[in-house]
Amino acid sequence: MSLKFCKFKFIKKTSPKLFCKYEIISSNPYSDKKNFNGNSVRYQILQYKENKKDNKRMFIYVLNNQYLLTYGEITKIPPDLKDIELRLVSKDETFPITEETLDLYCQWVKYYVYRKIVSYCAKNKYAYDYRVENHYAVSLSDIPNNKLNVVIKRIFNVDAEVLSDGTAYLSVNIHHEFESKNNLYDLIKQNRNVIDMKVKCLWQIYDNHYIVQKVNDITIENDIDTENSTKKLNLIDYWNKKLSKEIENIDKNAPIVSAYNKKKKRTEHYIPQSLFPIVTREYILMNDRNFSKKVDRYIKLSMQERIEIIQRFLKVLNLKKMKGKDELIESEVIELLPTPIKELGYQSYDMSQKLPTLFIANNQRIKFNEKYKVFKQGFYKVPEKTIVAAFMSYDTEAKQSYEVVKAVLDFTRGKVNGVRDNRVNEKLLPLKFYQSSFHYEKGDMLSYTETAHKIKEAGNVNFVVAPLPIEIDEEEFYKDSIASPYDSFKHVFADLEIPSQMLSLNMIKDIDTNNIFYRLQNIVLGILCKAGGVPWILEKPLDDVDCFIGLDVGTQEKGIHYPACSVCLDGQGNFIGYYSTNVAQKGEKIDTKSLEVIFNNVLIAYKQSSGEYPKHIVIHRDGFSNEEKSWYIEYFNRRNIEFDVVEIRKNISVRLLEENEASNGMNPKSGSTVIKDNTAYIITTNVKKYLGSPRPLLLVHRHGNLPIEKIARQVYILSEMHIGSMRTSRLPLTTLYADKICKNHDHVPHNILTNQLYFL
Repeated sequence: MSLKFCKFKFIKKTSPKLFCKYEIISSNPYSDKKNFNGNSVRYQILQYKENKKDNKRMFIYVLNNQYLLTYGEITKIPPDLKDIELRLVSKDETFPITEETLDLYCQWVKYYVYRKIVSYCAKNKYAYDYRVENHYAVSLSDIPNNKLNVVIKRIFNVDAEVLSDGTAYLSVNIHHEFESKNNLYDLIKQNRNVIDMKVKCLWQIYDNHYIVQKVNDITIENDIDTENSTKKLNLIDYWNKKLSKEIENIDKNAPIVSAYNKKKKRTEHYIPQSLFPIVTREYILMNDRNFSKKVDRYIKLSMQERIEIIQRFLKVLNLKKMKGKDELIESEVIELLPTPIKELGYQSYDMSQKLPTLFIANNQRIKFNEKYKVFKQGFYKVPEKTIVAAFMSYDTEAKQSYEVVKAVLDFTRGKVNGVRDNRVNEKLLPLKFYQSSFHYEKGDMLSYTETAHKIKEAGNVNFVVAPLPIEIDEEEFYKDSIASPYDSFKHVFADLEIPSQMLSLNMIKDIDTNNIFYRLQNIVLGILCKAGGVPWILEKPLDDVDCFIGLDVGTQEKGIHYPACSVCLDGQGNFIGYYSTNVAQKGEKIDTKSLEVIFNNVLIAYKQSSGEYPKHIVIHRDGFSNEEKSWYIEYFNRRNIEFDVVEIRKNISVRLLEENEASNGMNPKSGSTVIKDNTAYIITTNVKKYLGSPRPLLLVHRHGNLPIEKIARQVYILSEMHIGSMRTSRLPLTTLYADKICKNHDHVPHNILTNQLYFL
């Protein structure tokens, strides 16, 4: 393999700098120093501009949340820093480049890039939008016309790495955002329904999202009552003090728009010209299908395409102004070729080699690329009890719903499109439907709940199958919150502890075609796993590990988090169950009380399955392991259990490319892994060049004796083990399922350990 990082080396090494040092002093004796956010002070200073040059584009770094380091003195300290004052400690303190100051110099490198971009934009207006830190945006000019009047913005996010000798590297990651040229007033004039639309206010400096509640009868020139004040609000007067230019030429006959601020949990009032719809792929799909089909060729970039685009971006850093002249000439600041992994001390491995085999029905063996055989030869474990499913449908679409459900039932009995199919076992799954069907009224939560309770009261029903009136593609099915009762049904049935399988009615177009076979595979796997079955397991345990545990913390809304856990038995991927708590907590750190409840349930379930506690556990923590290491040590040592803790970080800026894969756009193949010390970057999915490029996972081994090579191999194999779908998962099923539990917190039962995968 010829793997390289998508990192670019600066020609010259970074040298130590002199910084002004300010101490942040709080006059509030009750302030919690541990939770104090020095970045808020930094932000206020950068935003304060009494004169145009005040604090303009200044370098400010927060040190240990107690000091500000600045390059040069602060020209103007804001007079209204709440409960805060700054004391100048030193005007020119030297900070050598050491392990302790590497983050300081990483931020310095990013600041250097920022200044270069600003300088370039001074000569090339609107080349990049650089208002957000380390976030350089450019609108793509060649996109086709679309009825939504949407533009695609290409975003360059930069990150830096500085070694202790001063050698510096720049990572550049590309992603894309959509932006509407139409504001909310434009949409109102087009007679578009804007109620419940998610919007943002571009006149604000912070990025809050709102939900439109009402278009009022009164215009923006009139006063309006506010929830949090006895005084009336005049929007024209309010915004005129802040943004007089925006107010100057707008239509004053525009109606006041009321929108709900979820963060502050209150209704607020806005000028509609300031609000813009939040444009996502789902928004585009729902409103302009033709444009949606064309979007991918702009945003799904192979690594080769990414490198070429990034190189053009980096050329800006290699430009400098000639003395006494306005023209820019090329200079050598940064190399434009990606960095070989060995230059940064990494070694490459291929984890896709010598994979174990899988057990299915009757201990038959299949390879990972032969999972399709499970439908012919049978699942490893089917539910002991017959799955008695209630059939639920929307009244006016009962006929189409029945056709979709019948296709599912036929598949479990070896039929496809009404004909016996040799690819499917005649006794694939013990599924039958309740004698009566159930109906609900679309858009009526009371009807949803009432129907769910009728199903609960029906005799012997232990499952629900519900085709929903959704017209979008299957992969977008679960994200459609506009026309779908999906969330409402999932929530109600989880409370009633009845697993459910929702289907998209757009399946009807695939009946009597070959496509229906592949859609039915995933649906039947979903029903199997939600009913407590298992399609396949590993032939033998991985590296003598008895049990894998996945941990994650999901954010339901700002400040509210729920920890979750998913477990594999005997290291073979045989699913024990999962545990989700309903106790909210603060922050991304799982508190020790919740940890103890989670692990107590895990150990009890394991012992019930195998007769004894596990001897060796591997914990996969989604994201950063903020939990106290000492707690783990005390808890597991007391029970004589060996354990390893591995962070699995999915949202990273680092990319890998494989020069030998030119025919596939330099996309590394699945299994490509680079390792150094206790860290590994691993590619777990194959991505064809016209479908984008793979995103590596970063694995960090925080505790234990397993070699990082074995940990990476375990993660790769578990990413191939996804039991709820034929598709390969990017994440190992440990953190994949923990993540799904957190994101679908309202769709699962709480405070019990179950092996029924409600969340799939």
